[in-house]
Amino acid sequence: MCGISGIISDESVDNKKVLRSEVIKMTDALKHRGNNEPKFFEDSRCFFGHQRLSIIDLSPAAAQPMPSLCGRYVIVFNGEIYNYIELASELRQHGANVSGNNDTEVLLYSYIVWGKDCLDKLRGMFSFAIWDLKKQKLFAARDHLGIKPFYWFNGNIEGKQCFAFASEIKSFLKTSFISRIVNKQALKNYLLFYSINPPNTIIKDIYSLMPGHYLEYENGNIKTSSYWSVFNLKTDQRWQGVEEIQARVRETLYESVKLRMRADVSVGAFLSGGLDSATIVGLMSSLSDKPVETFSVGFGKEGDYINELNYAKLAAQKFASNHHELVIEGNDFKSNFKKFISHIDQPSGDGINSFLVSQAAANKVTVALSGLGGDELFLGYRYFQDLARMYRIKSKKVLNKLVFVLAEIYKRSDNFKAFAWKNKLNFLKHWPADGCNFYFKNRILFSNNDLEELTNMSLPEFDFVSNYKHAFENEEDILNAFSKLELAWYTTGTLLRDADVTSMAHTLEVRVPFLDKNLIELMLNVPSSYKVNAGQKSNKPLLTGAFDDLLPKELLSLPKKGFEMPIGFWLKDNFSTKLNDLINVSWFNKEYMIKLTNKFYKDPRNYLKIWALLVLKEWLEENRIEISDEEDSLYTSWTGPRGSAAEPSLFDRGA
Repeated sequence: MCGISGIISDESVDNKKVLRSEVIKMTDALKHRGNNEPKFFEDSRCFFGHQRLSIIDLSPAAAQPMPSLCGRYVIVFNGEIYNYIELASELRQHGANVSGNNDTEVLLYSYIVWGKDCLDKLRGMFSFAIWDLKKQKLFAARDHLGIKPFYWFNGNIEGKQCFAFASEIKSFLKTSFISRIVNKQALKNYLLFYSINPPNTIIKDIYSLMPGHYLEYENGNIKTSSYWSVFNLKTDQRWQGVEEIQARVRETLYESVKLRMRADVSVGAFLSGGLDSATIVGLMSSLSDKPVETFSVGFGKEGDYINELNYAKLAAQKFASNHHELVIEGNDFKSNFKKFISHIDQPSGDGINSFLVSQAAANKVTVALSGLGGDELFLGYRYFQDLARMYRIKSKKVLNKLVFVLAEIYKRSDNFKAFAWKNKLNFLKHWPADGCNFYFKNRILFSNNDLEELTNMSLPEFDFVSNYKHAFENEEDILNAFSKLELAWYTTGTLLRDADVTSMAHTLEVRVPFLDKNLIELMLNVPSSYKVNAGQKSNKPLLTGAFDDLLPKELLSLPKKGFEMPIGFWLKDNFSTKLNDLINVSWFNKEYMIKLTNKFYKDPRNYLKIWALLVLKEWLEENRIEISDEEDSLYTSWTGPRGSAAEPSLFDRGA
């Protein structure tokens, strides 16, 4: 795990001092991502910087930027290639002279031997850039699901056309060539979804390489292509018998955890009271000859209604882990708020939970495994059960008229809403929305009507449904189509981005076994009927069935809970001044904000809208970002210099 940065000039640079200075500043902004001294490479057109966190092969032999033995190629790499030992053996069969002691060397020679096809062989999380000194060409890539970030800029730097890249946006904010202007397309994305999805970022002219994509830069031209996409995976209805599927799940997840325990430093795990993290810790314990270091977050009395420390203790006792608890009170939250804002790369309504648990874990370990991704793969979110019931009802036309009546009652009765939630009828909230339209309505924070009241600012159109309806057109299994959207949209744009930046704020590497490429491909091949069914006695029955002999029995029957925090009560008790300031933000409608704030004070559990707006305001102020009144030219119409291609489209569908 590291931080990478670089600048490539279209032409040879006579005075290297300027570009060298910019890369030094960009790399310095990443020093929290690694505890080694930064290192650099340069030639007549290429300037690379690298901030290293040593995890595999702690010796100087694994230092970056790393040149090939022939001197033609140089790599900077952020992440881990977990199957590097197996790849090293395969490379030797092709005549490559690799020691196989570190994954950076293996990655570099994988590219030298196989070119871009090496991406199909990698199991890991990665963003990297390789400079070919002979061809004067850059090749860069990002992992399959976007666990590791890769941000880029293409434009003028000190009079020369240049391409620049970095692991974090704050690297660009240290330079002299970035205008601190909001990208309104990204702002609209944030207000709708409380996060920002690639390829856009919150800063105008900075873009994010899409997950599962590679990028080539040569003679001023950018070309990006997809090499993998969840939308290209298809359900296979020929699976017969749950036992076979459970065996495959067990085998694949076991291997994924085993690979992610490869490290030359201490490895621990996040442990909530849920099934996903408990499964990971259980597998780690079976693979380790010493107790696993585990970390849980709990809350004071204001968080009793969501505290899961007791369930985490059950798992810790079951697996005899060396368990650590962090209990957070309102004052702790308040004292960490400014640090959180200064570290997150873009505003997010999520991430504070990851920031705090990472802070606790970083005191004991360098690597932590997480259960992130289990709900998306095994259909663990509560609304998946609602969806299953909704589609069963839709298949019976005689019930549709009754449901329309119930949907009208739902709109008018709070008591009926509680009844609907208890009986898996919460889909009535969005009835008769279907497919992509249902996903959009279920995931958004502020509707388009809300945004018209919130601000009079001119914001671009954001047609999510038109751009993602292909997820349902190309997949017969409706719930698996929802699973794909969760992975491609919410997981990539919110969970993984926040997990990376909040953990690396504390120089901690987080690994996510559930998001192993092989496991994703398996789970999206398995029909959803094996993951959600009408008579299920536990959440995620396929996962619990595969590991029922491993997991504590007390956890098997628990309903799904998210990793929540009592943020609303902390805001109410500790942030009154900031909430008053929020009402007076010039580009918010004051009357609307007063109504929203009053509603929040009546029920602090419904805090997300207030929290998302507070984080947005504080982040923009912290980073001195302006919101221009001028209309942005949409990213989709940008073609780059010399007519080159930028990202394939705003919402890329894969190859």
